[in-house]
Amino acid sequence: MTIWLAQRNQSVFGIGMVGFDIDEILWTIDTFDEEKEFMLRMITTAITEAGWTKLSYEPRRDWVIQC
Repeated sequence: MTIWLAQRNQSVFGIGMVGFDIDEILWTIDTFDEEKEFMLRMITTAITEAGWTKLSYEPRRDWVIQC
């Protein structure tokens, strides 16, 4: 899942590769619960601004929270 998400990162693949709908994620039946928990942890981490100081830019908090 991490690789799939990285493939939608414009700093990795260029302009136009940003964003996706949650139904586009390649969920699997056998590991769905773990994948869902991973995604929820990532969302919570982003909302709490964890690790933001390590980024090479300053995220717009209003955009992160809205998305």
